[in-house]
Amino acid sequence: MLQGSDKAAGIAAGQPESEAGKQSRRQQLSDACTFTIYFEGTTMNKRDGVAKWSTSGEGKLPLQQFLDDETDEAHSGYVLFKGEAQGTYDHYSSTDPSAAKVLLTKEFTTEIHLAMHLPCCLTVWAGAAQFGAGDLTYQTDDHGDITVPSGDKFLVQLALQEYYDPLLQAVMPGMELTPGKALAQKKIEGKHEYSTIEYTIFLEHTPELGGGR
Repeated sequence: MLQGSDKAAGIAAGQPESEAGKQSRRQQLSDACTFTIYFEGTTMNKRDGVAKWSTSGEGKLPLQQFLDDETDEAHSGYVLFKGEAQGTYDHYSSTDPSAAKVLLTKEFTTEIHLAMHLPCCLTVWAGAAQFGAGDLTYQTDDHGDITVPSGDKFLVQLALQEYYDPLLQAVMPGMELTPGKALAQKKIEGKHEYSTIEYTIFLEHTPELGGGR
């Protein structure tokens, strides 16, 4: 079995690489190219009084695949990363006297994505499918606990339409990575009817050390 520089020389000389060797190289590349997304922000609705929901979350983005013209024409020339973020509800309030005052839903999950433009890899688009849960459970005085659709996924498509990628089905603002800096961020905001969404998305290069998770 080829080791170290001998292995590299063997590949360069056209010797076939074992499947285990290919898997090892893919894993090393994936570990080196891992990113983490963080987000925090608020959704506010002013239809009946003022209601606010503040959430935050984070998740790892391992390398998913390289895309070419045959794979995905709309995203050709990109490297795609995909993961899942764990989110939390940090605050809820409403000035509407008839609204529930206690939000029981505390956590949610959401898909996160990163698209990195080749060949420079300094122009990226990063974001999440939504910034809250699909359904929210509230505690009420008159009707006990009630669960209602949040409408978050549809609201981000409408309020943040300029950042929305319909193929990835996620809010994907553009960012510019700076060589030598591990962290980039982008503040986004948008409105739809009575609702306003304001979030900041942070993208950090967090390579997995030691060649494994």
